[in-house]
Amino acid sequence: MQRMNAAASRLGLTGTHFASPNGLFDRSTVTTARDLAILGMEVDRLFPEYSRFFQASAVTIDGKEIKSNNALLTRFAGTIGMKTGFLCASGRNYVGLATRQGKRVMVVLLGATTERERNERSAQYLTQAFAGRLSASGRVDDVKNRPDVAPQDMRTRLCTDQSVAYEASRDALYPMGLPGQETYLRDQIPGQVHAVRTWQNENAVDVPTPTPRPS
Repeated sequence: MQRMNAAASRLGLTGTHFASPNGLFDRSTVTTARDLAILGMEVDRLFPEYSRFFQASAVTIDGKEIKSNNALLTRFAGTIGMKTGFLCASGRNYVGLATRQGKRVMVVLLGATTERERNERSAQYLTQAFAGRLSASGRVDDVKNRPDVAPQDMRTRLCTDQSVAYEASRDALYPMGLPGQETYLRDQIPGQVHAVRTWQNENAVDVPTPTPRPS
């Protein structure tokens, strides 16, 4: 944790504190969209050789397929991808890159209710950015975090009996991709699948089952 928080401080992530390395829920772990954008851009700048991991739409582990929840990888041309995430406390989140005609855009979306909402809104913002319909307000580093504003806990709205009504309200607010509504995920892109074999299976040897002898 010390190294993670030291790196956050070095990058100027003034609204971020890490309490664990795994991303599981911890009330003292906090971050902001501004900080995640800076972190994502830094990862992209320093480690371009790892972008192939971000672009995987599925992984097979010993033959068992696990699909990515990032629909943009196969439905939005130019997507490089980066990270999706979900916690009851924070909702469904996305930090992702896409490139078109030499223009590179990052989107950070926090607090989405459903995977459909997260994917469609991310694709919407990217579409608007590539079309020049989103106005830039300067460098992301110059955006100020708001330490005076407490982070929202979305657990009640997403992971209790109140979630049905809340999801319905969000569907009305962001209907993209619902039946009869427009979608921003219009492309058909072949998925990239990474195959992984565990150490046990790499070294496994088929041992024939002995045939029982008649008594």
